[in-house]
This record gives sequence, C-alpha cells and structure tokens, in this order.
Amino acid sequence: MNLRPVLILLVATCSALVAADTPAPPLVLANQVVGEGMHGKPSPVIADQVVDSGVSLARVNFADGAKGFMLLAPGTKIHLKQASSKDGLSLVVAIDSGRIEVSLDKRGPYADVHVLGGSLDVRVTGTLFVVERQAHDQDYVALIHGKVSVHMRQDVTASIAAGARDAVELDDKQGISGGPNGMSATTDTLSSRPQLLVTSSLHEQGSQQNSNWDQDSALSSLDANGNIGNSVSQDLSSNIGNHIANTIENEIGNQITNQINNDDLGHGGKTNFGAPPGPP
Repeated sequence: MNLRPVLILLVATCSALVAADTPAPPLVLANQVVGEGMHGKPSPVIADQVVDSGVSLARVNFADGAKGFMLLAPGTKIHLKQASSKDGLSLVVAIDSGRIEVSLDKRGPYADVHVLGGSLDVRVTGTLFVVERQAHDQDYVALIHGKVSVHMRQDVTASIAAGARDAVELDDKQGISGGPNGMSATTDTLSSRPQLLVTSSLHEQGSQQNSNWDQDSALSSLDANGNIGNSVSQDLSSNIGNHIANTIENEIGNQITNQINNDDLGHGGKTNFGAPPGPP
C-alpha cells in the first residue's frame, strides 16, 4: 500500500488546522521611535494601545501606509484606532491627556484622519498642527500651516446650546478653542508658533509676538539618533513637579464636573469612533 498520498493529505490537513488556530498578528498603526527609556529601539503601536510620553518628549511615526509623525509633549497620553464609515477607513488619534503636534504628509489607505480631544474633532488631510487637551474637556487647536476642519464631536453637539458654533475651517496661523458648551465665537490669529516644550498654554503662546514659524523646538531637540538632548532633558526634569500638580488639579476638576455622555460618537448616521479618551 502506498502511504505517500495519505501522509501528504495528513500533513496538509494539519497545516490547515494550525493556520486556522493561529490568530492574525495585530495591525501596527504607528511606531514609537523616541520616548522615555526607549534608547533608540522602535516600538510598534497597535489599536487601543496607550502611548504614554511620561516626563519626556516622545515621537510616534505613522505606519500602515500613512506618512508623517506625531510629537507628544511630556505628560501626554494617546491611543489610536481604525474606524469604518461610508467614505472608507479612518485613522483615529484620541488624546487622553496633554498636547501633541501632528505632521501628516500622506494619508495612505485612510479616507481621513481624525484627532479627538475632549470635545473637538480635528479632521486632517495633510498639514502641521498642535492640539492641546485641557481640563474639563476643553481643547485648543493651533494650525501651523495647511488646512484642517475642526468640528465639535458628535456626542458633544447634542448637549450644547442651540446656535452655538460647532464647526470651523482653519487656515495657516489660526487657532480655535472649544469645549462642552461649543466653540469660541471667534477664530484666533496666531502671532507666534506654539511650541510643545513651552509650559504656557497654546493660546497664550499664540498671542505672543514672534514671527519665527520655522522654529520647532521639540523636533530640533532630538539628536541624530532620535534621542533627547541633555539640556532639554534637564529642562523637562525641572517641570516634573508642575506636571504632577497640574495632573492632580485636572483629575479633581473632572471628578466634580458632570461628564458628557461619550458612549457613541455616531449620532445622526456619523462614524462611530467608539468610547472617547478619558479625562486628563
């Protein structure tokens, strides 16, 4: 009896069973290339994984065909996910706390890219901007160059007063603030480029007189190996106490503030991005 065909069938069957039982590897949405304790070793970022910059500056490069990067200021937490809509696949960056700078050159496979703060939804095509999530779900968006569309998150618009502004298009060197009660009535003209490593708020920085829009102190602080220079590390260490104090203050403020019902960002047939980031 020729056992060769039987053995081949058994091997093929076992291989198919093993393949069926082997889960697909998680999709890498980004790669963290700079951060506290990383020492030049990139770390993949998958869906819903929290990226925490700690007391350092962090850099996260987009992956999966998207071209660009994010810089995370000290004390910042974000997570990423994908969401489907009638327009296609979206990449969602949710800011749990802190501030980020986003530089996006190409969206790759994504129909759009969304950056979610506590109340604002920044819809990105290709641009450079900074978003800060503040206490009580207040956000501030500062556009360095390009164009972005800023909307109130769909779960927030149901709770704001009728007639409040809920969307705006930002052009170069403009900023806007927003919170649970809607967006500010006016769009700010920025006189200075907001920086991640300056402790004052983005709004305060933007009102100062400084025309050097090409200076990016956070990006230039990274050395050739992608690590943070010693002088910058010392400056960041001196701000640890302030960061801890601000975090405690924000936590207490959010505990005594009525939280918005963030169960669903998909009211009115809009894309459901799932649960929003937690309080700062």
